[in-house]
Amino acid sequence: ESERKKAHRIVDTSTKHQKQSTMGRITVFTTAEDLNSRQLVKELEKRSLPYSEIDIAKYPSKVQDLKSMVDSPSIPHVFFNTRYVGGLEQCLRELKRWDNSTRYRTPLEKYEAEIASGFDPSNDRLALPDDADTVVPPPAKAHKAKQILEMPDGTKFLVREVMDKLREIVPRESHNYKLHTYRKSFSGKTLV
Repeated sequence: ESERKKAHRIVDTSTKHQKQSTMGRITVFTTAEDLNSRQLVKELEKRSLPYSEIDIAKYPSKVQDLKSMVDSPSIPHVFFNTRYVGGLEQCLRELKRWDNSTRYRTPLEKYEAEIASGFDPSNDRLALPDDADTVVPPPAKAHKAKQILEMPDGTKFLVREVMDKLREIVPRESHNYKLHTYRKSFSGKTLV
């Protein structure tokens, strides 16, 4: 993959097929060597959220576009369509709200209902460079197949149904591990 193509990408973390596009829905301004940028990208990928990433080190013209929209010189910066979310901390807070949403089962469902269903950003400053790669979303069947668990007796459950049932029946409490407290959690020992 060429350096120019690595500098900007729209990523749908569940497939690797590509097509051309000029706008994104979740736009992340990053630099390749920035640890906060990498952490943010990892969090989006962990939730299977498609995003467009613009590496400002590779596209210096995008630095001026970014400065005209945001006062902070820090990186990364995240936009949901044209709404500015903020940097790493603000985006992580938003993603945690998505994780805890009672209206949607997954952050991907929330993305599809509230962001992907809207219009592409029309702000040219959020436009992707002309040579940017994009990734086509996977077919619906492939996505659904990953969410189904088949039990040894042949019954099938959605992963979310299993998670909800575990939350109902397994007692949760705070656990300490390596100087970190995990609240409302359970250990494997509790399940056995």
